[in-house]
Amino acid sequence: MNRVYQLLFCVVLAGGSFLPAARAQFSVGADFVSRYLWRGQLLASGPALQPSLAFATSFDTAGVFGAELGAWGSYGLGSGFDGTEADLYLTLAAGPLSITFTDYYFPSDSTFATASDNYLKYGPSEETGHVFEGMVSLEGLGGLPFSASVAYNFAGADLQNSLFVDLSYTLDAGVELGLSLGNGWYTFEQEGEEDSFGLVNLSVGYSRPMALSPKYALPVFGKVALNPDLEKLYIVFGVSF
Repeated sequence: MNRVYQLLFCVVLAGGSFLPAARAQFSVGADFVSRYLWRGQLLASGPALQPSLAFATSFDTAGVFGAELGAWGSYGLGSGFDGTEADLYLTLAAGPLSITFTDYYFPSDSTFATASDNYLKYGPSEETGHVFEGMVSLEGLGGLPFSASVAYNFAGADLQNSLFVDLSYTLDAGVELGLSLGNGWYTFEQEGEEDSFGLVNLSVGYSRPMALSPKYALPVFGKVALNPDLEKLYIVFGVSF
């Protein structure tokens, strides 16, 4: 963990130490997915296991202001390109508004062929496997089942400083509709074409708990996603633990 994340972790822990136990907690989990689909792109050629660990805390008794520090990864279970990834993130929330800073780490198979597999290498953009993103999100404003987010890659291996805009609307019975726009590494241009915004995701997702016993249910989810920019259609299934 670099010095920036060490400092942020200490700040979050210090805030949590003054709160009731119910307002500060750790969580751990994992997803199994048939394919690693992210923002309209297929990042692995086979199934993947995606573990996560997070510490969340509230700064007030009503739970309006809070923070979460976490780690998330993806590890392919198939042969070929497996989309290995290990991320750290910090989210600060105030009601429906949140700001997230993410350090994405992709080894050389996911970024540049010259990128270092050394996690601690944060040097020139063509040599590091890290990408740093800032994202602003708005969710459930006025009680509406609508969310919007804007994400920008401000440093690291993304030389194009890509921008991503996501809109989603949740219907009854666990159905979510999604629409996303992006440029940079989210889109594909022919040689000589200028980088431009494109429609990279139109999706319909569904999630529900699948009862395994009277006391235990396993969360399952699925998504059908069209990437108009790449002219690709994806169907994925996942299980959360």
